[in-house]
Amino acid sequence: MLNIGLLTFHFADNYGAVMQAYALQEYLRQQGHESEFIDYQPAHVENGGSFWLPTSKHRIKANIYIAYQKYTRWKSRILGDHGRSESFQKFRDENLIVATQRFKSLEELKSVGLPYSHLICGSDQIWNSSPQFGIDPAYFLDFGADDTKKISFAASFGKNSVDPRYQADVGSLLKRLHHISVREQSGVEIVQRLSGMKANCVPDPTLMLDDFDQITEPISESGHIMSYVLRSVEQIDDVHQTIQDELGLKLVSPKDKFRGGKSNGDSISPSPGQWLSYFKNAEFVISNSFHGTVFAVIFRKPFVSVGISGKKGAINERAKSMLDRLGLLDRFVEHFDEAKLRELIRTPIDWDSVTEKLTAWRKESHDFLMGALAT
Repeated sequence: MLNIGLLTFHFADNYGAVMQAYALQEYLRQQGHESEFIDYQPAHVENGGSFWLPTSKHRIKANIYIAYQKYTRWKSRILGDHGRSESFQKFRDENLIVATQRFKSLEELKSVGLPYSHLICGSDQIWNSSPQFGIDPAYFLDFGADDTKKISFAASFGKNSVDPRYQADVGSLLKRLHHISVREQSGVEIVQRLSGMKANCVPDPTLMLDDFDQITEPISESGHIMSYVLRSVEQIDDVHQTIQDELGLKLVSPKDKFRGGKSNGDSISPSPGQWLSYFKNAEFVISNSFHGTVFAVIFRKPFVSVGISGKKGAINERAKSMLDRLGLLDRFVEHFDEAKLRELIRTPIDWDSVTEKLTAWRKESHDFLMGALAT
């Protein structure tokens, strides 16, 4: 039995973030390993952090982003968030084991002796540079005792490249890890190119669990179209309308992300456990979110994964890599085409084939993680 420190975005009020955190810790528990989340909550992740002196064009843009994040947080505090923050904190309190000491910076992490034999970073977009901060070395485990083993599990760069400004630093940080695994195939290539290190491509931890029954909360809704949409909403209205016309079902979507439009779907504000039920009880799933696509697969629901266009399109790599590995890349809708979409809706998914591929992928990932922890 090992004492493992975990580092990821466990504190974010985001469905995918808390689910991947729960799944990693639960999977380790099922394998007989004790773990807890290091409560690292840097200001730059949730509220933007500190403003920069505007000495360059990049820093001016960073300050605009920081101001937007601070405004969003202020607006949420003033107008309320429909109980969202409370439901996420309740989920963490009941389902995650988190260390009592909180850290706000890499310097604070380096200043104490942490009681872990192994550290694992993953499996969210922890290696993606932020507009206002860049790369955070803490998420590459740039702390801890000299004899602490450092492992990444399903860590994600969030896209298929690293900003040239940070490539040298990322390469140096990667070399300090003892075992590396990433969530996307493009991540394997990035690790090799920047550090010369070998990386395994493993699934998001949510795909390592057989079920989520113990954290799923009941809802009255069933037989609906579940739409989980983040960031860009281009194409979404047309996709909503086409699928509703084809299936004749009601569409529902989490309240804080729903953008309305032609589909006139019902907005909802579920807790994390209820969010799972909306997937589990759905007849069809629409999402441009990586974890929205993941839970369609987990619950074996017919689905379409909608691509994000424009400058943010690089993040499509997350879903496309996973779908390609499972033989489901045809469910990814890059550009809206009504005829092709209607044909896709009518085409059943070969779930037996998907399960066979997922089982093999899980075995590879299990062997990687257990082997890394054994060293």
